[in-house]
Amino acid sequence: LGKSTGVYTAGTSTLVLTLCRGTTPSAAKIVVASTPYTIQFGITNPSIAQASPSIIISASGSAPFVTVNVTKPGTEIGGVVGGADPLKIVEPALTTRSIEQSSVMISAVNTITASIAANVGIYLPDDPAPQGGTYVSICCLLNAIVSGDAVALSVRGGGNVPALCKDAAGTDGPGWGAWDATMFGVTMYLCPGENRTNEIVANAEFVVSFNITNPGESQ
Repeated sequence: LGKSTGVYTAGTSTLVLTLCRGTTPSAAKIVVASTPYTIQFGITNPSIAQASPSIIISASGSAPFVTVNVTKPGTEIGGVVGGADPLKIVEPALTTRSIEQSSVMISAVNTITASIAANVGIYLPDDPAPQGGTYVSICCLLNAIVSGDAVALSVRGGGNVPALCKDAAGTDGPGWGAWDATMFGVTMYLCPGENRTNEIVANAEFVVSFNITNPGESQ
């Protein structure tokens, strides 16, 4: 094994790192006392949500060491409290997803209002860019009538509210959603913004409204 390789045992979820032997006694590799070392390695997260497990560290060699629990940072990642704790896994979900209308009359202008919140932050990652952009889509407003390929949006909330555009490039600026007349739906892209200056904040509900025209007959 190379000097940058550890041995992982899946059955016990254990990673073992072994000091490399030097070619001569004077070249022997050692862990220097009271010197901090940082080790990084990549894994693939499991496909189900879970709390951060109890993680222990041990050592063996020229001195006896007691097996102890590691210290976890407890800081947030993606708006998830404690998200930096290893192997805390959250399944992304839209925890608030309600919708209502303002009119039941045929051929009337109808304001559709949706309340939305997610349990994780939704933002534009620097790399890799998500295929098709970062967006929220509301589909299947059957037989709704919209003139053109976009609807004007009103977005509000109790704190930071996302700037929403009709495409990933931010064409025409914020305050627009792309209308799909085939699917009777609106797609609202996060407008471009660097360093997470524009995002859907985790667990922060926001409300978006737009107008459609009701169909000319009952349904």
